[in-house]
Amino acid sequence: MPEEIMIIAVVAIVFGSITSIVKAILGHLKSGRETQQLSEAGVSTRDLRNLLVDAVEEATLPLHDRIARLERQLGYEAGSPPQLEAHVDEMLDDLHEEEERPLVRRRRAVR
Repeated sequence: MPEEIMIIAVVAIVFGSITSIVKAILGHLKSGRETQQLSEAGVSTRDLRNLLVDAVEEATLPLHDRIARLERQLGYEAGSPPQLEAHVDEMLDDLHEEEERPLVRRRRAVR
C-alpha cells in the first residue's frame, strides 16, 4: 500500500507542475497581447511630443506677449538686446556712494 500512495503523490506532483507551467505560459502570452493592444491604441511618441510642444507654447504665449509689450514700452527693437550699460553704471555709482557715506546713529535720551 505505501508504494501505491507514493505513485499517486508523484503523479499529482507531475500533473500539478505541468498545470502551473502551462498556466504561467498562457498568462505571459495574454499579458503580451494586452500590452500590444495598448501600444496600438495608445499615443505614438511623435503625437506625444507634438502634444507637449503645443502645451508649452500655449503656456508661454502670455509671457512672450508680456515681454514684447515691455520691450515696446522701453523702446527696444525686436531682437536687439537692451542697452543697459548706462543704467548699470548709474546703479553701481549709487551703490558706491551709499557705501562711502558714514552711518550715523542717533542716540535717544533716556528718560
